[in-house]
Amino acid sequence: MAGDEVYDLGEIVLPSDDDHPNPPALTAADADRHVGIVVLEWVPPTEDSDDVAEYNIYRSLSETIDRSQPPVATVDAGTLIYYDAFEPGDYGRRYYYQIESVDAALNKSKEASNVLSAVVVAPPVPVLSEPEVGVLVTEADYPFELSWETVENEDLTGYSVQLSTSPDFPQDSRTQLLSAGTSDNSVSIVQLLGQGTWHWRVRALYQFGVKSQWSETRYFVALGQDNTMVAPYLNANPQILREGEVKISYYLTTDAKVALRIFNLKGQFVKTLDSGNKAPGLHEHMWNGDNAKGEELRNGLYLVQLKIEAPGKSKTTITKKVLINR
Repeated sequence: MAGDEVYDLGEIVLPSDDDHPNPPALTAADADRHVGIVVLEWVPPTEDSDDVAEYNIYRSLSETIDRSQPPVATVDAGTLIYYDAFEPGDYGRRYYYQIESVDAALNKSKEASNVLSAVVVAPPVPVLSEPEVGVLVTEADYPFELSWETVENEDLTGYSVQLSTSPDFPQDSRTQLLSAGTSDNSVSIVQLLGQGTWHWRVRALYQFGVKSQWSETRYFVALGQDNTMVAPYLNANPQILREGEVKISYYLTTDAKVALRIFNLKGQFVKTLDSGNKAPGLHEHMWNGDNAKGEELRNGLYLVQLKIEAPGKSKTTITKKVLINR
């Protein structure tokens, strides 16, 4: 604009901070203090520790740590301890750690701390108690308990229990999630479950969100008011025959005509274990892995097939697999 005066202010130079802070010293990587956790401790730089604004923590499966990758955590300068909690898939692995200093201008220490390592300790897994595998639960059995041995660990915060109609425990309506406190070693099933086979397992919960691996999976058979399933289950135990015999059992909710037979994977008949008209209840048969002639079968996978015909019901076929591996 006319009349405006222009002033030459000269060159303005802002002070820059390109000095790098000194690194801390890592003093401990302790995996024995808490299950599923590595506890890191360090001390500030011996010189110019006030320059540090925060610390970057790096973790690697290799002793050579790549600091160009994002750190596993960043903590402020007043924090000199870090609890690195792991998932079950990491238990038993050795991890290496290194820490670098960062100042307020985001300059990182040229060198990082020394490297320490630790092997992640797996937390104790609950051992299941009752019910045993394949137990039949009738209306008269309610309420009944799913129980396990108490886990003795000071970090324990409780238990998580999954109960499902599928052995894969899908995260949908087929799977129920139950919980128990540290002083409990069971959950009570009060409401009548749907008729069929139910699978259950337990994991222990610990401080800092750590959880154990799932326990073994067990199953039981619930018989409900609506006996719409003529045969709620067919079971082969063990499913891998290395020696001895396999107990093959099935349960009928009504009178039925059955045929319990063995086939190979080509669909060829091997042996009949049971046939004819059967009364309601549990039926058990032992099979030593032979054919109809009493000859020992070759190693391999075989099919146990149960066909059921009951008055007023649709024909039903249930199949289980048994592996012979002598």
